[in-house]
Amino acid sequence: MPKRLADKDGIVKEALAIAKEKGMDAISLGEIAKRIGIKTPSLYNHIAGINGLKKELAVLGLTEFKNCLLQAVIGKSGDEAIYSLSAAYLSFVRTQPQLYEATMGYTDFSDDAIKAPSEAILSIMYSVLGAYHLSEEHKVHAIRGLRSLLHGFAYLELKHQFQMNTDLEESREHIIRYYLEGLKEDKKSLYE
Repeated sequence: MPKRLADKDGIVKEALAIAKEKGMDAISLGEIAKRIGIKTPSLYNHIAGINGLKKELAVLGLTEFKNCLLQAVIGKSGDEAIYSLSAAYLSFVRTQPQLYEATMGYTDFSDDAIKAPSEAILSIMYSVLGAYHLSEEHKVHAIRGLRSLLHGFAYLELKHQFQMNTDLEESREHIIRYYLEGLKEDKKSLYE
């Protein structure tokens, strides 16, 4: 096998290809080196071992996830933005399950490379929830609730747990409607 140019981007791309073929657990430096046509120690010139590679996959995943969510909400507000964000969230998980898994697998938020896109994702969610005029504390609860709904839905779908003969998009829309009704009801109760 001819040698390919080994650089950080190429190594991350190869790791993602392995993940798509065999799953995230199949990624190893030895397999990447074999595919690229170099010796395993040469990878360390570009990445900080397997943990560095996992970080790079997480950064890529978070960055692409942020871009996907941002595109979905540009020019939208209120309920429309929440529906659009939820559709984009699930679309990302469906089309990029390995990258989504990578974002869930690396949680060192003290690392600036991880922190920046993570904070940008939160900023998008804060911005979308701005239309509901919630206190900062209630925005945190609302974001956690929305993320939990969407992550849970996406995870169950990925694991083929939805076996009932009902359209998944319809289910998503119903769930988001229930979430929004609860959000509005909670806001009303704050002022009673």
